[in-house]
Amino acid sequence: ARAERAEADARRATDRAVEARKLLDGISAERSTLATKLRTALDRNARLDREVAALRARLDAEVGLGVDRRRNNNNGATSSSSTHASASSRGGWRVVADRWSHELPVLRLVDHLGIALAGLLKASVVVRLAFLGYFVLLHLWTFCVIAAKAYALALDEEEDLLAPAPPATRLRGAADSVGRPAS
Repeated sequence: ARAERAEADARRATDRAVEARKLLDGISAERSTLATKLRTALDRNARLDREVAALRARLDAEVGLGVDRRRNNNNGATSSSSTHASASSRGGWRVVADRWSHELPVLRLVDHLGIALAGLLKASVVVRLAFLGYFVLLHLWTFCVIAAKAYALALDEEEDLLAPAPPATRLRGAADSVGRPAS
């Protein structure tokens, strides 16, 4: 009887060991699958971080002003207090743009275009010289047009002073020279 009981206990222990082994194999396979998924996600996250860094570097190079990302030390999360502190630390137009950009999207667009233009001018000597040349030529042309128009007006005025007066014209409803009403 002891031998049978020991044999039954051994069979139960073996069955439990086999079940435990199957459970362990299933858990091990799931762990391997999850580890592979985690590695894939971490690789994708690292690739996306590199892409974001490259895009930020490209944006900073194109704009040239060092874009204010208004980040705090909370894994890059933006908080309202850090946004307010960042907006109030700047001055003038940027504060107006930050306050009113949700109501006037055109203001945000003009602000971004201005920053892009300033960055472009800051980044390239050739662009600065071309912009300066355009600015100077535009103003010279404007001054020449104004001077030519002023000269033409002065000539017209001088001719009007030298020319004999035009003959009197009859106005409707006015009397003619004899005193009869005009027809």
